[in-house]
Amino acid sequence: MALGSRIGLKVFFVFLVISLLQSINFGQGNSRDLILNKTNKNTITNSQPHIFVTKLKKGHTIRVDVSELGFDIGIILSRQSDSQIMKKSDFSFGDGREVLIDTVDQDGFYEIGIVPIKENTSGVYEIISNINENLKEVDKVTIKAFQLVSEGIAISNKKTLEGHRLAISKLQSANLLWSKTEELYWQSRTLFYLGELHNVLEETKKALDYYDQAFLLTKKLGDLKYEASMYFHIGSLFYNLGKKLKALDYYAKALPLYKKLGNDWNRGSTLNNTGFIYYELGEYKKALDYFNQALPIRRKVNDIEGEARTLDNIGLATSRNSGSKKALLFFNLALQIWEKTNEREDQAKTLHNISKAHYNLKEFQKALEFLNQELFIRKTLKDRESEALILHNIGLIFSELGEYQVALGYYNQSLPIIKKIGDNFTEIETLNQIGILHSVLNEKPKALEYFEKSLFLLQQSDNPKLEAQTLENMGDTHRNFGENKKALEYYRLALPIYRKLKNRAKEALMLGAIGNEYSNLGKKQKAFEVITQAISIHSEIGNEAGQAQLLVFLGDIKRDLGETKQSFEYYKQALPLHKKIGNKLGEAISLSRIGIYFSNSANKQKALDFLSQSFEIVNTINNKEGKAKLFSHFGNVHQKFGDKQKALENYKKAINIYREIGNRKGEAEVLKFIQKVKK
Repeated sequence: MALGSRIGLKVFFVFLVISLLQSINFGQGNSRDLILNKTNKNTITNSQPHIFVTKLKKGHTIRVDVSELGFDIGIILSRQSDSQIMKKSDFSFGDGREVLIDTVDQDGFYEIGIVPIKENTSGVYEIISNINENLKEVDKVTIKAFQLVSEGIAISNKKTLEGHRLAISKLQSANLLWSKTEELYWQSRTLFYLGELHNVLEETKKALDYYDQAFLLTKKLGDLKYEASMYFHIGSLFYNLGKKLKALDYYAKALPLYKKLGNDWNRGSTLNNTGFIYYELGEYKKALDYFNQALPIRRKVNDIEGEARTLDNIGLATSRNSGSKKALLFFNLALQIWEKTNEREDQAKTLHNISKAHYNLKEFQKALEFLNQELFIRKTLKDRESEALILHNIGLIFSELGEYQVALGYYNQSLPIIKKIGDNFTEIETLNQIGILHSVLNEKPKALEYFEKSLFLLQQSDNPKLEAQTLENMGDTHRNFGENKKALEYYRLALPIYRKLKNRAKEALMLGAIGNEYSNLGKKQKAFEVITQAISIHSEIGNEAGQAQLLVFLGDIKRDLGETKQSFEYYKQALPLHKKIGNKLGEAISLSRIGIYFSNSANKQKALDFLSQSFEIVNTINNKEGKAKLFSHFGNVHQKFGDKQKALENYKKAINIYREIGNRKGEAEVLKFIQKVKK
């Protein structure tokens, strides 16, 4: 979920206002006299427009300035005799100020309508107006500047590149005119919106320059409301530039001003955005603190969409802080709001977060359910990029479920879309996933074909992380097919990249894989040296699981080198680590290795004791292959100490399990042991 809504310029096309004004019965006491050159405060209730009446002569110029306190209004000038609309305020800079300025072309009574934009709203406004009988040169300049600003805003509202460029040109012309007047307020707003337009065009340096100019004028005016808005917008700009700490500084300056001004709407947005930056910085408790401050404020001002975004953000931070199960409570509250507001884009984002939470909880069917709901919305919105990513994620879930052919189907649906939109990163990832699936399905040529396609794309981009991952995948594929030299070659290519990336966990993993291939190639001493390096890294980064696994491997290497006492020491080191981290299978393997050591040391009882402890664990976790291996080990111990009957009994139990699970290789190995007993 991105930062909350930005507090920017508002453009009012007041068709609703016009229709409301035209429906007013002027004989019902709505009219009131216009008091000139004096600020008047008035209260509107239930969206009832206020009508001010004044007499003007041909050539008179009237100007009306309104400050809105808590709601949005429009200003309309009409001729009383025929209710003809002469002029309307059609722009505002979103900080509670409206202006209308016009020169009339005939004598008569005129009406100024102050009309709320939304129905069923109430609020306070301040109005000041004046009339110039003889239009001065400065008034002509002011009118022209307002006209240029109005045109520029209307053009930029079309949200096209050409429109933004033309709007900038008109606003720059307006700014030159403002400098010839004393209209510092509107000049500062024009400069600010020039900054906004350059920000939209990602011309950051120019945006900051205009913001700085606007800020200086704002400080000169002593306008706290706009000063707070400037802090917020500059903070948002720095966030978009990736300068998150700078953004936090500006948000921190905006917050006390919004509190002082009683502007809870913008205060809620600023608190939310501050929390989101802390979330991205990994400070989840701090993020939750700001989100929890923002939530009641957004509820208080009835900012429904803001409330949903903050709930979503609380879910994201909670998933990191307390787990996905608790996070789902907040995501579901956000989803209920999006379903009522029909904000499809935001609804899709929340559905994605819910799906991810279920995925983290290993609730794959639930994850699929919400991903499919998101997919439907993305297709409705014609969001092809998101559609491709969802198809990719669905493929990932089916891979987790072991439904590899179904997973391939989804990846193959996503791939052409990803290619079309030119998302190289996701295309490479998808090619890798397809390659992995073909490898799992024992389709080596196809697997390597997709990895090669991935490497080709990587040569045209700078993504060392994905390059290393692809090389690792190719190594795994060759290893799975017993091609140890080829596997070693790719692992050795991946290793220096992980080192350059300073990814210590992956470096240790690659060293372990390299050591394994050296061992398979009979280079036991070389394997020992490399595995020792890997264990050292695992120890350094606190990966006890990696340490324990490789300590067993070192024991196996020393055993193969005939150094049985040293092998026993490594197995003994591995055993408490496996117990500590709760790795039952690893614990069982260590116990069985120790049992075999005592068997080779002619200590039958100790051998049977450790093998029995190992068997108890594999039986509890229902690891059938482990049970078969242990029955085979029991048989070997009994055979070694001359108890052929017990040896055969255990071998037969091992064969039965191997046949049940379809392990022909294990079955063949035990049959050889039986033949030795029977000789």
